Amino acid sequence: MDAVQIHCPKCGKGLRLKDRSKLGRKGKCPACGHGFLLQAPPEEEEVSLELAGDEAPVGTGAQWVPDEPAASALQASESSAVAIDTDPGPGIALDVSDGGVERLKEIKRRNARRQRTTLILGVLALLVVGGAGYALIPYLEDQPAPIPKEAEPAAPVAENTEPADVAAPSGAITRASLRSNVELVEQFEPTDGEPIRLLMVPSGANVVIHLRPAEIWSDEVAFQELRASLTADVVAWLEETLRTVCRREPKQIEEALITMMLGAIGTEPEVSTVVRLVEEEKMSDLIEEFGGQRINEGATTRIYVRDGETRVIADARTFAIAPESAASEIEEWITTSNYNVPTGIFELLDQTDRQRLATVLFEIDDVKRHEQELFSAEALPAMQHVIDWFGDDVETVSWSLHFAENFHSELFLRPRTRGAQKIVSAPVLAKTVEQKLADLPHIMQDDVIGRMSPSSRGYLRIIGRFPAMLEAFQMATVTRMGPTFVRLTTALPPQAAPNLALGALFTWDESRRTDYTAAAPPVLVAQGNGGAKLPDSVAERLRTVIVDTEFSRTPLQEAVGYLADELKVKLIINGDALKLSGYTQNMPQTFKLGKVPAVRSFHEILKQYDGKGKEADRMVIVVDEQKKQIELTTKGVADKEGKMPFDTSPE
Repeated sequence: MDAVQIHCPKCGKGLRLKDRSKLGRKGKCPACGHGFLLQAPPEEEEVSLELAGDEAPVGTGAQWVPDEPAASALQASESSAVAIDTDPGPGIALDVSDGGVERLKEIKRRNARRQRTTLILGVLALLVVGGAGYALIPYLEDQPAPIPKEAEPAAPVAENTEPADVAAPSGAITRASLRSNVELVEQFEPTDGEPIRLLMVPSGANVVIHLRPAEIWSDEVAFQELRASLTADVVAWLEETLRTVCRREPKQIEEALITMMLGAIGTEPEVSTVVRLVEEEKMSDLIEEFGGQRINEGATTRIYVRDGETRVIADARTFAIAPESAASEIEEWITTSNYNVPTGIFELLDQTDRQRLATVLFEIDDVKRHEQELFSAEALPAMQHVIDWFGDDVETVSWSLHFAENFHSELFLRPRTRGAQKIVSAPVLAKTVEQKLADLPHIMQDDVIGRMSPSSRGYLRIIGRFPAMLEAFQMATVTRMGPTFVRLTTALPPQAAPNLALGALFTWDESRRTDYTAAAPPVLVAQGNGGAKLPDSVAERLRTVIVDTEFSRTPLQEAVGYLADELKVKLIINGDALKLSGYTQNMPQTFKLGKVPAVRSFHEILKQYDGKGKEADRMVIVVDEQKKQIELTTKGVADKEGKMPFDTSPE
C-alpha cells in the first residue's frame, strides 16, 4: 500500500504512515505524546501567495537610519587603538557566461557562508580572549564576595586551626568560606533557567554559541559601560556580526543560538542560526522574508528552501536558518533537541542555562583541526595559545558569562575519554587546571607582557596590571567536580568588569604588534618613577616611588591594590582582622593627591581608620622585606602576631 504523510495537529511533527488502512483509527504522536485521529491530508490546492491573514502584507520594522553613525554615548580611553577588520576579503572576478546564473548563485552562496563563518568565529574569539579580561578584577585574598539574595550566613566551624571566618558586620561571605564550603557557591548562581536545547538545529554541531543580545545592548548603565569598555570599533563589529548572522538588530534579539558543523579539513564550516525575537512580528512579513519552496505543507511550523538555505518559521517570534542540506532532517528537530552531536557537547549541554548572557561550547580537537579555516592569520597565534592552554587532557569546554548584580563566570571542562595516551579522571584534571591557573599570571608577565613595549602611557598602565588581574581571578575561582566534568566558578563584584574588559583587549591588541623573536626589553617599572630601577627594599619603594593618586569612591581593596601594584609588591589583606574592628574592604576612598610618594597615599587612607581612640582597632600596614609584600591589617592583630606596623606618618 502507498505510504501517506500526516502531521501531528499539536506539535506539527511529520509522521509517515506506511499502511493507509490505519486511517480513521486513533494514533499517538511519538514526539509530544498527543493522541489524535489519523486522517488523510486534504487535497492540496494551488495558491498564489500564502499569508497569515487577509490583510495586505505591510512592513512593521521601518526605522530612520542616519547617514552617519551616531556617536557612542560612552567612549573608552584610547578606544580607537583597537581595530577590528570586518572586510570579508578581496572580491572575486566572475565569468557570468561560463556556468550561467546557477553557478553565479552558487559562488555567492559560498562567499556568504565563508563570511558568516569568519564572523561567528570572531564572536568565539572575543568570548575566549575578551571574556577572560571581562572576568578579571582586583580581587584580593579573602575579599568579601557579593552577597546573594536571601542568603543565610555560614555557620562557624568549631576547633578550626585556621583563623575563624567571622561574619563581617555587613554579613559578607569571604573567599575563604567559599573554599571551605563549596555549597555556598550555589547561592551565587545568577540565573536558574532551562538548559540550552538544540531545536531546529541540524546534526553534527561541533561549536555551540548562545547569546542574549537584547540584554547586552540594553540601555542599563552597567551594560552601556561594558560596551564602552569594549571600544567603539569592537562594538560596531559585534553589531554587524549579529546583523549578518541573525538578520536583525541586537536589541531585537532575545536569544541567538548559533551552531557550527565542521566537516573535512580544508572545507568551510557550515553555520546554522536560531533566533528568538523580543517582540512578535507579523507572520506575513516573516513569510515574505524567509519563504520559498515549502517542504512541509500543512504543518504548523513552516519549513522552506531558498537561496541555498533551509529556513524555518516556528512562530511569530522564532525563526531558524540552516544550510540547504539540512532540509531533509530539520523537521525531526522542531520539538526534539538534536542529540546527534559529539558526546562531550551532549553531556555539557545539560549543565548550561539559557538565561546566561553568553555561553560557548566546543570540542578541543575539532577546533584544532579546523583552526586555519576558523581564525584569521592575525588572530590565529593568540587563539592557538588559548586552545593549547587547556592541554591534552581536556576534550570538551563549556563557558558561560553573566553580568547582573555581580559578575559570574562558569567553566566546565570534560576530561578526554578517547584518543589520548593517558586518560585522566575529573579529580586529576581539577588539580592540573588549578595549577595552570596559578602559573598563568607569571607566564603572562614573563613571557607575554614582559616582552611588550607599549608606546602609549595608557596602554602601559593597563597592560602592566593585567598579570595581577589574572592572579586575582585565580584566587576568586572555586573548583568543584561532577561525575564526568570539572567545574570552575567565579563570582565577583561587577563594578570593575568594564575596565578589565578593556585591559584584555589592550593586552591582546599589543600582542599583535610585539616581536616575540627579539630579545626581551627591560622590565616595566612603576609609573611616574622616571624609568629608574626600583629600590630593592619595600620600605625604600614606599618612600621614593611616585604614584599618581586620585580616587573617587574607589573601594578600599582596589585603592590599596593599585598602590601595591605600582610598587611591584604583593598585597595581603587580613580580612578577619579588618572585620573584627568593624571595617569592610568596600569602604569608599575619595581624595586627590596628585603625584606623591606611595607612603603618603597609604597614610591618607590609614588616617581615616584610627580606631576612634582604641589603639587596637587602628588600621596599619606591615612590610615583609623577605617576601616583598605589604599586609593591610590592624594594630591589635599585628601586635598579637608579633609584627611591626610600618610608620606612614609624614617625616
